[in-house]
Amino acid sequence: MPAGGRRRARRRAGRLRSGSRRAHGGPMTWRTTSSLHPVTMRQQNLATVLKVILAHGPIPRAEITEIAGTSSGTTTKLTAALIDAGVVRELTASGPAAGAGRPRVPLDLDTTSRAVLTLHIGVHYSLVAAVDLRAEQILQRQVAHSSAEAESVIRGAAEALAELRDQLSGRHVVGVGITSGGSVDHTAGRLMHHAELGWTEVPVRDLVAEQLGLEVVYDNEARGEALAELTFGVGSSADNVIALFVGSVVEAALVVNRQIHRGARGIAGTVAHLPVGAAQGPRCECGRTNCLRMVASNTGLLALARERGLATESTTYEELVNRGADAAVSDLLALRGRWVGEAVGTLTDLLDPDAVTLSGNATHADGFLDAVRDGMRAADPSRPDGIVQLATFGERSTAAAAAALLLDRYFTDPVAFEPGLDTHQAG
Repeated sequence: MPAGGRRRARRRAGRLRSGSRRAHGGPMTWRTTSSLHPVTMRQQNLATVLKVILAHGPIPRAEITEIAGTSSGTTTKLTAALIDAGVVRELTASGPAAGAGRPRVPLDLDTTSRAVLTLHIGVHYSLVAAVDLRAEQILQRQVAHSSAEAESVIRGAAEALAELRDQLSGRHVVGVGITSGGSVDHTAGRLMHHAELGWTEVPVRDLVAEQLGLEVVYDNEARGEALAELTFGVGSSADNVIALFVGSVVEAALVVNRQIHRGARGIAGTVAHLPVGAAQGPRCECGRTNCLRMVASNTGLLALARERGLATESTTYEELVNRGADAAVSDLLALRGRWVGEAVGTLTDLLDPDAVTLSGNATHADGFLDAVRDGMRAADPSRPDGIVQLATFGERSTAAAAAALLLDRYFTDPVAFEPGLDTHQAG
């Protein structure tokens, strides 16, 4: 690496160790969102090295040393510990190092040795999955809600997670990430209120942890999406991001200077009652007819479709979207997208983000992104509509969002999840 590159890497490494920003331009999240904090220099260095491998792997030890700002001896000892624990693996040598005869052996995460279980609690069904350390999907299945009662739904989903765990032969499950719509107390692991489900004060995290005996992290779906983008996706090169989830619920997460902004009461990003110009949808419980929740959610869309004679009481959202070739249905879907775009324009005008990411099953409809950009241009013509993008993981974003909550903690303090790392005291 040239001298200038080494100086830049050392400056970035200083930010990395302080926990303030990503380093070396890679997809990193250098803030802690949990109560887990590395307590020794060795633990901090392990987290630093592991994050460098996450961002840049496959990567040889010499480059890890330059980016992380550790000594070559420390890097050797720490990577040996990670390899012995089964978290990192050596790949085939890529050729001799510059000016030396020894081959450069790249290191990468071992995506075959670990798994994270994920759960998204939807309105009509829950989605359970298993992913690897890069949030790539291994297994997934839907679990229909056989009851409206919260504890019954959650325990049924936990049973499905246990069944998935049994199928992960040879993989160590490091924990569970859970998301849902509604107002979530992240610290307490409780669902405070979910209007569509009719649930209040549900101890989601504790119910699942009790049944599975694993570390569990629970938060709002949009915040999980934001973490997934910061760590693995579009937001990896952005400091300020709005992550908007559009599905059975409509919610947002705000990222300011690469940190999730929760607000004084932990409810920042609540956009359900954001007024959308002259939009006319079903009447909201607040009395208005232009709340974003009512004109953009799947529930609101179905109500509009029924008003226009395009759906009956028994029509599901999926059935409606599958009729997208019908001109009237297509027009309604495009209108929904433009209304979302108007809301995005309002939010971008207020928050001035680098990027806006869209997730949720609304984004799967043909033409959704184009319609959102059209609506945004109408609301905020001064801002380039290219900042609005679909979530990196596409239809797999729900599992990735839940996994990101757990993986954020894992990469911040791997020793807390990998007891074997504590047996190596050097570094």
